[in-house]
Amino acid sequence: MTLNYGSSAIVKVLGSSSGGKKHKKGVGRAADQKTETVVTIVYIRGEVFEPQDSNGLADPYIRIGTVKSEGVFSKKWKSESPVCEKTLSPNWNNYEDEFIMKQTTKELVVELWDKDTLKDDFVGRTIIDISKIVTSFSTFEIKFKEKPTDEKPKGSANILIKKLY
Repeated sequence: MTLNYGSSAIVKVLGSSSGGKKHKKGVGRAADQKTETVVTIVYIRGEVFEPQDSNGLADPYIRIGTVKSEGVFSKKWKSESPVCEKTLSPNWNNYEDEFIMKQTTKELVVELWDKDTLKDDFVGRTIIDISKIVTSFSTFEIKFKEKPTDEKPKGSANILIKKLY
C-alpha cells in the first residue's frame, strides 16, 4: 500500500516545490507504509576540532547512510548536508532533507567529511540508534571519531531526526 501525503515535508520527498527553501531533490516516489518510513533530517551546526586544509580551516559536510549489520554500511548515502566552506564551525542553517528507508532499519551511520578538490578527507564517524525515534523530532549531539577506539573526537554536530511512521 502506498500513501499520498499532503504535508510540505512529504511533498519535498516526492520532488515537488519546497516553498523556496534549499532541499535535496526527493526520491521521486511514495513510501510503502507496510515496509518503509520517511525520515526527516535537519542539519543544524557542527564543529571540526582540527584544521583539515592548509589555510587552517576546513570545508565540512555530513553524510548519512544506513547500517545493514554491525560494521556493514549501505553503499548509497541517504542524505548529505551542504558543504560549509572555509570554517571550523559549520552552520547548516537548519537545512532539511528527507529520504525513504526500511522500517526495520535500527541504526544510521553519520560521517563528517572535509570537501577537497581532488579527494575529500574523512574526518570521523559515529553510529546512532534510531529504533526509538517516533513521529516527533529527536535531537542528536554527535561526536565524530576517526576510529571507534579513539578517545578524542575529531568533530561534533547537532542534528534532528524524525520518522513519519
